Amino acid sequence: MPALLGLGAPAPIERLCVDTERHVLYALNAASGLQVFDLGAYGNEPARRVAEVSNVYAAAAGAVGGRELFRGASADRKGAAVKYIAPIGG
Repeated sequence: MPALLGLGAPAPIERLCVDTERHVLYALNAASGLQVFDLGAYGNEPARRVAEVSNVYAAAAGAVGGRELFRGASADRKGAAVKYIAPIGG
């Protein structure tokens, strides 16, 4: 019954990634959802969630140029999933 009410358990976390330059923790779950946590100015504060994207494909398609990137049949993405995350250094 909880799943019918939208109260199902959250997807399990599959990967964690720390960006030590920006003091940010990224979490990737089994449903390809992303969460972003701020670790404070020096990276030593308790994690505070600052962003979450549960549908990466919808967010990407809504971005500038996203419609062209995800053009085509939805069946093309049916088995697609985010498998890896990593910070990009500056």
